[in-house]
Amino acid sequence: MSDAPPFERLSDLAARYGRDLTLFDREWTVPVLMRRRDATPQVVAQPGGFHTRASDASAIDAALRQTRDRGGSIAHAKVTGTARVPMTDDVIRLEKRDGGAFAERIGIGRAPKVDVQILLSKVSKYHAYVTISPEGIVELADARSTFGTFVEGQELEPMTPIALGDGVAVRLATYEFRFHSPAGLRDAIARQYRIAMR
Repeated sequence: MSDAPPFERLSDLAARYGRDLTLFDREWTVPVLMRRRDATPQVVAQPGGFHTRASDASAIDAALRQTRDRGGSIAHAKVTGTARVPMTDDVIRLEKRDGGAFAERIGIGRAPKVDVQILLSKVSKYHAYVTISPEGIVELADARSTFGTFVEGQELEPMTPIALGDGVAVRLATYEFRFHSPAGLRDAIARQYRIAMR
C-alpha cells in the first residue's frame, strides 16, 4: 500500500481544484466511480435460494470515516482495512495497478492484488472489470460475481461488457456508485465548489 489514499472525497477534490480546473485537467486522465448513498433495505438473492437483507451502508459511513481519519497512518489502515472502504462521495480511480493481471482489463474486487480494491462485504474477490478502448470508450463487465453488477438498475450478463455513459448509476452487489469520465468528474467538482462557496 502506498502513502497515497486509495480514495479521495469529492469535497477535497473541489477544495484542491475548484478554483483552477486547468490543474485538474493536467492531473486527472482516468475515469472514476463515485460512491453514492446505498438504497435501503434491499433483498439480495444468494446461491442456493437463500436471501439476505442489506441495510443502508451509508448509515455507518460516518463511524467508518472517523476510524479511517483518526487512524491516519498506513499501518492503521493495513490493520483495520478502513482505508479501502469507500464512503459516500469517495472518488475511486479506475486505473491499472502496476503488475496487475489481465493487461487489457482493470479489475475491481476485494482481493488484495486486484487493480481497484474495494473492501465491502458483498463485493466479490474479483467482482467486475473495466476496459477502455483506444477511442476512450469505457465498458464494464460482471466477472461472475456472487451478487451481481448493475447499470441503471439492469443486471449485467456475466462476462458481457456494456458501454458506460457519463453519470450512469452502477451498482456492485448492494453498493451504489456513479460512473464519471474525467470530464464528468470535472463538472462534479465544479458543482461541489460552487455549493461550498455559497
